[in-house]
Amino acid sequence: ANGTNAVARFYYPAGVAVDMAGNVYVADQINSTIRKLTPLASNNWTVTTIAGSAGVNGNTDGTNSTARFYWPSDLTVDASGNVFVADTFNNTIRKISPVGTNYVTTTICGVVGVNGSLDGTNNTALFDGPSGIALDVFGNLFVADSYSSVVRKITPVGTNWVVSTVGGLAYAIGATNGTNSTARFDTPCGLCIDGNGVVYVADTYNQTIRAGSMVYPFLAKPNVLIVPAGKSVFLSWQAQAGLTYQVQFKTNLLQVTWLNLGSPILATNTVLPFMDVSATNGQRFYRVEALP
Repeated sequence: ANGTNAVARFYYPAGVAVDMAGNVYVADQINSTIRKLTPLASNNWTVTTIAGSAGVNGNTDGTNSTARFYWPSDLTVDASGNVFVADTFNNTIRKISPVGTNYVTTTICGVVGVNGSLDGTNNTALFDGPSGIALDVFGNLFVADSYSSVVRKITPVGTNWVVSTVGGLAYAIGATNGTNSTARFDTPCGLCIDGNGVVYVADTYNQTIRAGSMVYPFLAKPNVLIVPAGKSVFLSWQAQAGLTYQVQFKTNLLQVTWLNLGSPILATNTVLPFMDVSATNGQRFYRVEALP
């Protein structure tokens, strides 16, 4: 049942995520639905069902209650409010996009009812009981593919989604630490990612918590000199000699992609300056990426 506070009812809620506005999303597993908790005044919460139909299992893409899920275990939400769902018993990864007041569900990876651990693009990739899902700062999804005992990465490439295995070897159960496929897991069921790109995995049947360090570019912290409108913008940042840096910008924080500004800069000292002569109108948000 939907409703406010204790009026609402759930059936084995298994995964939870929070968006930038403080709304809470729940994978209500045995109901096969995705629920949304919206904070109200006086510490109240109202619960609505945004996708799926309670107690009706299926795999159909669609809008709001016309979509179907089969015991989803976990979800994550991006800065634009898109919800990504590990639809466990369908062996798929679903995306729920807000469109006005509606929520449109599509399948982005995997094949319904087909178990496997095959890397590939979109529906050429196969999963086996995906149970945990998390999003990193670059828009990549990481999935605990439970029954194949591996950790998968889903990279957005244009309108496509490219799946690769980043930890473990499919169906090779173990507890070994190591790099890429030399590591072993035993039915991992949950994961999360910190701001440095470290993936933490709940390795369920091993009774352990594992950490996987990805090779990421990292972000320097630029200082921005505020100047009158119509003038250039001056940035500087603490640098490490020998590293190459790329200044990037957005005109709106809801944009997914950062745009490169100028060419990469090789640091020869510990402070790097940069002048943005093109920022004469409107607003810009800046970041500086240290390239690997």
